[in-house]
Amino acid sequence: MKKRIDSEINNFSINRLRRLWLELKKWLIVIGPGLIVMLADTDAGCLITAAQSGASYGYSMILPQLLLIPILFMVQEMTVRLGIVTKKGMVN
Repeated sequence: MKKRIDSEINNFSINRLRRLWLELKKWLIVIGPGLIVMLADTDAGCLITAAQSGASYGYSMILPQLLLIPILFMVQEMTVRLGIVTKKGMVN
């Protein structure tokens, strides 16, 4: 009886991990292209500008950033998907 219960618990946890992995995989497929472009766009000039604005404004710009980051991410994602569909980049 105990082995059966342990077996059911293990199967439940394995199935749960599989479902979690599948959900994570779906999210990575959806946000992957935008995330890659967003990370590739972070160059030295961007980091220096961020450091300077952080030194100037401190923590007063956190709320606008929290509001704008999801919007900027969606725009970046739409741009990447549009480029994938049209097979054209920024240069074309």
